[in-house]
Parts: sequence; C-alpha cells; structure tokens
Amino acid sequence: MNTAINLKKIFYGILTSFLVICMSIMPTYAMEETTESYISVPVNETEVWVFPTKDDYESYLEDIKLQENTSDVTTRAVTEHELSRTTWYHKWICYHWFTPSWTTASVYTLNAGMTVSGTIGASYGGINFNLSLSRTEGVSTTIPADSSRYSRLSLSGDFLVKKMVRFYSDNSGVYDQYNYISYNVLNSYIDVTYR
Repeated sequence: MNTAINLKKIFYGILTSFLVICMSIMPTYAMEETTESYISVPVNETEVWVFPTKDDYESYLEDIKLQENTSDVTTRAVTEHELSRTTWYHKWICYHWFTPSWTTASVYTLNAGMTVSGTIGASYGGINFNLSLSRTEGVSTTIPADSSRYSRLSLSGDFLVKKMVRFYSDNSGVYDQYNYISYNVLNSYIDVTYR
C-alpha cells in the first residue's frame, strides 16, 4: 500500500516539475516573436533603412542633426557593426498592372517608360517591415510566354538585407546607439508567372 502511495507521490512530483519547466520556457518563446517596424527611410536610390522602434528612429534623427552641426562632429566617434546579412534572390513583390488578370498569351510587350511598383511584407532579424521595389523599362521589351497556360507578369527583385547597429562615443565612452535593418535593391525583374 505504501509503495503505491510513494509511486503516486513520485509521479505527481515529476508531473509538477515538468509543468513548472514548461511554464518557465513559454515566456522565452513569446519574447522571440517578431515585432512591427516603426518607420522606413530611403537613404539613397537603392537602399532603405528600417528602424524597429521609435527610440531607434529618434536616435537616427539626432545623428542627422549632429552631422549638420560640424563643430560637434569632430568631438565624437561613430562605429557601425553588421550583425548579420542575407540575400534574397528573385523575391516576388507583386503582379504587374499590365496583366490585371490571368490570361493566355504567347508574348508580352512592355513599352519603354512603363513603370511598375509594389510593396510586400517581409521579415528579417525578428523585425517585420514593408519591402518596396519599383522598375521602369528603359527600352521596349518583348517577353515570351507559354500560351497553353494561364499567366501574368510579375515584379521581383534581388535584395541584400543586413541587420546593423551604430554606436556613438566621445571621450566619456558610448553615449548613444541605434539598430536598423538595411535593404539594398540589387536587381529587378519582370517575370512570367504561371497559375
């Protein structure tokens, strides 16, 4: 009888320990969920910086102000570190407005000057953000297609994506920093997409 009671105590003890461990692990998973970015800023024609928080963005704005004040620039040091990087090849962005619905065609002809732009949700380094791309045809382009299948034109691109951190220091040490995601457009494409 005592053996059965002892076995029950051991079983409930193991079960309780297991539940306590599970409960302590669950908040860790919750903390690793992705968060929405605060704002995106184009820094040149092909590169965009995405700031994960309002504080990061405000530190970036402060950096811009300090750069404009040349007397302060000489008293501080800037160091930048790349935390990670990846390259997305031929990432689909959107369907081309020239083909608003699925159709059968043996060829698509795009005229010079035609522009297509699109935005799609993306995620890197635990940060959700909008990935944008625009393409303008420099010359008239003919794109062959399989007329036995339904197709549409779509915009895609190659992107170099990096997770970055920038530190600011003076004689007293580091006084500010901010994090950001940088994405750089490497190439853009017009593809035939089949259903």
